[in-house]
Amino acid sequence: INLCLPYLSQTLTHIINFCIQHSVFPKCWKTAHVIPLAKIKEPLEFKDLRPISLLPVLSKVLEKAINLQLKKFLDLNNLILYNQSGFRAGYSCATALLTITDDILSAIDKKQAVLMPVLLDYSKAFDTIHRQTLIRILKSRGVSDRAITSFENFLFDTYQVVVYDNKKSRCLRSESGVPQGSILSPTLFSI
Repeated sequence: INLCLPYLSQTLTHIINFCIQHSVFPKCWKTAHVIPLAKIKEPLEFKDLRPISLLPVLSKVLEKAINLQLKKFLDLNNLILYNQSGFRAGYSCATALLTITDDILSAIDKKQAVLMPVLLDYSKAFDTIHRQTLIRILKSRGVSDRAITSFENFLFDTYQVVVYDNKKSRCLRSESGVPQGSILSPTLFSI
């Protein structure tokens, strides 16, 4: 796309703006090609493979535009907790550990009750999101009806095809979670 950008920028901008203004997420952009990569030298079981989801490039362009707007909305309305470190610019495991350490030391200095930190690391986190619940949460946070329709169009009626050794599986509908490999998914997960 970068090589063609000077020739396509106006058309691409028009398509992306149209999609945002009309809450459209084209169906042809909603199929992930899943590439299984070996975690070990000679994989014998499915757990020895890491699925990598590749989404269409134009899908990622639209997602990036929507994600910028969503992050701005979340920041302006203070809808992400200050101590949430995952999927946030300027935050990392190190900042999370520093915050926890500081909280513990402050509690000790003030002779307050002992803090019991709880750290969570979800396995297959994006696959566990209940889509209808996510939509309800977005509505409760004041996301506009038009944006809700965009998120519904993004989340529902999605598909996956496994590609291995130049062969494709049949196309399967994805019934839960947020799309792997998506630009929007980390932000939606953090809500």
